[in-house]
Amino acid sequence: MRLRKPSPAMIVALVAMVFATTGISVAATTGGDGHRAGTPDKAAAAKSKRGPRGPRGPRGYMGDDGAPGAVGPAGPAGAAGPAGASGIASIVTGQASVTLCAGTVDCSIDSAEAICPAGTRPISGGVSSGALNGTYVDGMTVNNGWVGAADNYGNSSSTTLVVIVYCSSGVQSVTFPNGMVRSAALNTKTLVDERRAARGAARG
Repeated sequence: MRLRKPSPAMIVALVAMVFATTGISVAATTGGDGHRAGTPDKAAAAKSKRGPRGPRGPRGYMGDDGAPGAVGPAGPAGAAGPAGASGIASIVTGQASVTLCAGTVDCSIDSAEAICPAGTRPISGGVSSGALNGTYVDGMTVNNGWVGAADNYGNSSSTTLVVIVYCSSGVQSVTFPNGMVRSAALNTKTLVDERRAARGAARG
């Protein structure tokens, strides 16, 4: 028996049936979102299995200091301060002297006081003598000077007691070590009289 050649219409029908059959198969095995039907998304599954958040870890170490920044611009100049007190511009001296007699007479014990020139105040001073028994008064007085006293009692020769005071016009006031400005003159005459009396009493 001889087979007949299929007609063009038959060929078109067969091709259409093949495509139709393939489309149904794909639709049956593939989801609309590109995943296979019935297969769970892996990311969603992993997310659903995540446990609770753990505690915060310890703080990390502090990093190294960074490089220093650039120096900023200089600020504006400040206002000028008040003028300071006048200092010691110059020093002048005052001097006094007295002869200390030889022997055991009263004039072998005596004192002298050097006074600062007008308009100045004492800043220091000193006493010099060749007295046998030395100097026993050496200090500043509120008489604006320096005083000294020496004892030459019993010396075979006389000597000279010299007192010098250093003064300046830049000194506003004089404060002594006890923190008080001296308000009473050093009573040197009394000290001299007492020393003379003691020497006379010892001589008998």
